[in-house]
Amino acid sequence: LNPDLDLAAYREAFARDGRVRITDILNRNLAEEIHAVFERTPWRVTYRLNNEIVSLSGKDFQALTPAQRHELKVGIYAETLKGYQFSYLHMPLTHSQSIAWDANQVVPKLHSFINAPAFIALGREVSGMSQIVRADSIATCYMRESFLTAHPDAPIDDRLVAYVFSFTKNWKIDWGGHLQFHDDENGKIVDSYIPVFNALSLFRVPQ
Repeated sequence: LNPDLDLAAYREAFARDGRVRITDILNRNLAEEIHAVFERTPWRVTYRLNNEIVSLSGKDFQALTPAQRHELKVGIYAETLKGYQFSYLHMPLTHSQSIAWDANQVVPKLHSFINAPAFIALGREVSGMSQIVRADSIATCYMRESFLTAHPDAPIDDRLVAYVFSFTKNWKIDWGGHLQFHDDENGKIVDSYIPVFNALSLFRVPQ
C-alpha cells in the first residue's frame, strides 16, 4: 500500500455516501508492474448464455468463424432482455504455476495481498466494519463491446463491502466503462467513477 495514504477523509466519505474511491492506493512501482502483467494476460472470454456462464480461452474464441461470432453476439445481447447479463474478459487471480506472461508471479501475489492483514485492515478502517475478514478476487478486462448490465450488488455470503481496483491508463470519458451508482426509486445516477490508474473503489452492499 502507498505509505502516504491519509484514510481519515476516505472514512468520512464512506460513512456519508456508502462509497468512496481511494486514489494512488498502491506503491507506484507495484501498480506499474500489475498494469504490465495485465497487458499481456491471456484473458478468457466470459458471458452468460441460456442462463449458464460460459468461459472460452482466447484461442477458442479466435477459432470461431465470423458467422459463429455474429450468432454468439446476437445470443449474448438477447439475454440482456431477460435481466442481468455480462460479456467481458476475465482471469482468476489464482493460476497455479509460473508461465511466460507472469514469470514473477505478480497475479497470485496480488491475490495474496488482497487477503493480507494490511489490506483487510484498510477495508475495516475505511468502512468502519470490523467484521470484515477476507476478500474475494477476480481480474476483468473490458474491451470494445464488453458490458455489465445494471444490478444490485447483493450481500451474498455475508459480503459487506464490494471493491474494484482500477489499473486503466489514458482513458477518455466518452468511451464509457464507468462504475455507476443509481438510486433505487427512479434509476437516477447519483455517482459515477471513470476508469483510472491505481485506484480502489469501495462501496457498501447492497447498492
